[in-house]
Amino acid sequence: MFRSRGTALGHIQKIGVTGLGGLERIQKYIIKTGDHIFGLALPCWSWTGTIDDRNRPRIKIDGNVLIVRRALYQLNGVPLEEGDKIISLCRNKACLRPEHLVIGTDRDAFLMGRMQCMGPGDIYVMQEMFKKGEIKLHHIEDCYDVTRPVAEAVVAEGGLIKRSLPMYSGQFS
Repeated sequence: MFRSRGTALGHIQKIGVTGLGGLERIQKYIIKTGDHIFGLALPCWSWTGTIDDRNRPRIKIDGNVLIVRRALYQLNGVPLEEGDKIISLCRNKACLRPEHLVIGTDRDAFLMGRMQCMGPGDIYVMQEMFKKGEIKLHHIEDCYDVTRPVAEAVVAEGGLIKRSLPMYSGQFS
């Protein structure tokens, strides 16, 4: 498989990528029968296209090489701020399932990525405890040092929050 080296564009939000053509191209490279991660209700959607040296899905749209997750948000009209990171609750860098993705900060990405402070098993336990009323959102924020949007995504069914990709979810279901 081809791996691009150093072609990442760090600020996708500054690039004017629009249109269904990009979504259709991205959809061609998604396999919806990915791994089922314990702790998450839904299996991953795997990327089969180009990945970079950090194993992140990439695609070329309108002459720009883009991080696929960021392109999906932008193509669906979801605004991303300068420091926003798209974090996968499943920890699968090739996963593009909207229910597994949440927008967070650099700190959230660091804690859930390199530090691995919250895995899918933790998420499952938190969801169960939250349903029973044994914990509140502020407990998750305090114990795991994550922001409110990440805590909300963790306890929501399927990880959905208000800044998720409703149009993207509907197109591929």
